Amino acid sequence: MKSEKHFPTERLKRYIKYFVVSENELENEYKVFPSSGLVIGFQYKGSTGNCQRSKK
Repeated sequence: MKSEKHFPTERLKRYIKYFVVSENELENEYKVFPSSGLVIGFQYKGSTGNCQRSKK
């Protein structure tokens, strides 16, 4: 797995903290933890899904 953190231009810093580009050769499950801001993900290859486990 390869991850790169990119910071926005001065004009966008007000709205965007940083971008992360992550590359995986193998299929892998990963979690996106909530934060106080908006989190957006894009996938350009393969398939994606949303799994939610019920709380007991």
